[in-house]
Amino acid sequence: MNPKSSDGRTDESSTSLVPPLLHSWDMTDPVIRLREHGTERVYSLPDPPTYCTLGKEGTLRVVDTTRSLSRKHAELMPMEASQLWKIKDLNSLNKMRRDREPLTSFILQPGIELALGNLRLICESKRLIALLEVLRRFMGWAPARQHEVDDTIRTLRDWATKRVAILLIGDGDLMPVVRRLHDLVIGPAIPLAQYDKRDPAGSMKAAGSGTLCTMITSTDARKLMRSVRAVKEAERPRLIFCMRKEATAAELTHYVVPALLPAVISLPSLKSRPGESALIVQKFAEDIADEIGAPSTGFTPPDLARIKTLEWKSLAAAEDAARRLVVLRFKGRVTEGAAYLGMDHGALGRWARSKGFST
Repeated sequence: MNPKSSDGRTDESSTSLVPPLLHSWDMTDPVIRLREHGTERVYSLPDPPTYCTLGKEGTLRVVDTTRSLSRKHAELMPMEASQLWKIKDLNSLNKMRRDREPLTSFILQPGIELALGNLRLICESKRLIALLEVLRRFMGWAPARQHEVDDTIRTLRDWATKRVAILLIGDGDLMPVVRRLHDLVIGPAIPLAQYDKRDPAGSMKAAGSGTLCTMITSTDARKLMRSVRAVKEAERPRLIFCMRKEATAAELTHYVVPALLPAVISLPSLKSRPGESALIVQKFAEDIADEIGAPSTGFTPPDLARIKTLEWKSLAAAEDAARRLVVLRFKGRVTEGAAYLGMDHGALGRWARSKGFST
């Protein structure tokens, strides 16, 4: 018999190894820790997995920042023949919730928000932690931004399961951001297409049941949503509308509803993130070095010093700069680097000199 929620509903996910929310959410590796929402306070789960209790006086002692935890609020049990954890409420005063829904027990999965009383904890796996780091790169590392970053994880889960369409606000070319999120959240093997307003039906076909992305106006939105409604719901692509202004997002909301609820992800301008530009470039560079098989970024001390003085108009501009510099250092010569990047060697040389990098 399946355990029931506090309102009497059966919690199917407590016995199912693949809850419905994971059908398109590509984070299926084992949960290894719980992290308090919007903070760096983490609770590592036992390794190797073993029974434990959570609470103010549990085996896994949780800091009660909300004054709503019981001494032993819940128990965690490793499931046999799997790497999954099952959590069960221990008749706590303020109960337990999964993604704001009261439940007495369920399976921990990456990205789920576990609430013990008023304390919100994010279930994290290695892949979820990697997504978190990318979101911080895109949205900021400042403590004041961390609740928004964690809320974005929930938005991406809802988008992956086609519960919402994303309205992505930010500067510059947002397609590299979309590509990174698409690959991390639902997987690089799933189709990603850009909307062509001259051929809405063709765009839908190219996206399939994957992702359709567009920099769009309200007029284009009407045409796109007509194409979306013409397709069976299960076969519709996930939608991402890219824009530079919040006013555009408010205007588009009228056309996206009721086909899909819109959820806004707003990327702050790099000007509003003082002191983070160099770290953004460094993180992009590390990814690019892995991508091209370079042993390291190859950045020299003068490179690092110069990067700290430069400003970028957008995340795409910072990523492009990181790619050019990594390839330049990896290949060793402007001619070879330019050939690898598919650009004119004179243009790469001029770019390097204009930014103050040696060639």
